[in-house]
Amino acid sequence: MRSALGSTFGRQTFDRLAETVSLLDVEACPRVVVVGCGAFPAAALFFHERLPNTKIRALDADRAAVELATQVAERHGSERLSVLWEDGMTHGYGDASAVYVVNQVTPKAKVLARIAATAPVDARVVVRDPFGMGRLCADSVDCSMPEPWRVVATDAVDPNFFSRHLVVARDAAP
Repeated sequence: MRSALGSTFGRQTFDRLAETVSLLDVEACPRVVVVGCGAFPAAALFFHERLPNTKIRALDADRAAVELATQVAERHGSERLSVLWEDGMTHGYGDASAVYVVNQVTPKAKVLARIAATAPVDARVVVRDPFGMGRLCADSVDCSMPEPWRVVATDAVDPNFFSRHLVVARDAAP
């Protein structure tokens, strides 16, 4: 997939996802939900390519973005990849084994609240979060992680996008 991307920006967008496979337990990820796929669902396409036995559901609240992302997914021609016009704050995550929240999703705290309310406790959750100047353009939860979440791992920062991945987890309810 990366080789099909013509622009430097497109390749950098795809490359920044490389470490996410190590952040997910690939064997335990039959269903991944990507929140905030946008018109070019790079994260969904990346997971589709790297996790060959996984079903990928990509969400976006912007109808025009979903229409374009759906065309991209249809051209990909895979029953494992679907795009939905749905807000991450209202989606039901009950069948998700992993959830990936992209950098531009806002408000991340409300999306995380919905994931906490509906996803299995053992679902792996990775949030793309801005740092430094990136916080001028995207919502950050790194310094204000909402309950019941806690950061359990971070990866290297991406100087091209001023963002990094946060692996978040929560304890099982008593």
